[in-house]
Amino acid sequence: MVLRALVSCLPEARYQVRYVKVTGLSKRDLCKEIAASCGLSPTGIYPALVRKLQDAFEHTCGSEGLRPVIVLDEAHELRPETLSMLRLLTNFEMDSRLVVSLVLTGQPPLKSLLGRPEQAAMAQRLAHYATLRLLSREETHAYVL
Repeated sequence: MVLRALVSCLPEARYQVRYVKVTGLSKRDLCKEIAASCGLSPTGIYPALVRKLQDAFEHTCGSEGLRPVIVLDEAHELRPETLSMLRLLTNFEMDSRLVVSLVLTGQPPLKSLLGRPEQAAMAQRLAHYATLRLLSREETHAYVL
């Protein structure tokens, strides 16, 4: 519900949102899933897929004037090496240009994964962390009704 609310607040005239459900995929398979969600052919070797995605993001940002937003749901299931790979997708002109935005959503293990020393470079790229608290009985009752 929170994710739907977030996406609905992004004006379609400025953002192009793509949704990907993550389920412990390899780097290449995650690239294929992102490519498919962007309407690209999910074929090719891993480096070519990364380049294809970056080119598509640059085209969307430059030619169409839209910021691509990739929503990765269930990101707590990301493999550490796959999470590190996401840095490549967001690296434009030696990190001097913001072309694509990533939204990582998941359960509490995602916070632990991002807290690992080897993930420091990725964690530093995240502009905001948020954790939802459990609802009280009264809040749950009000929400259900």
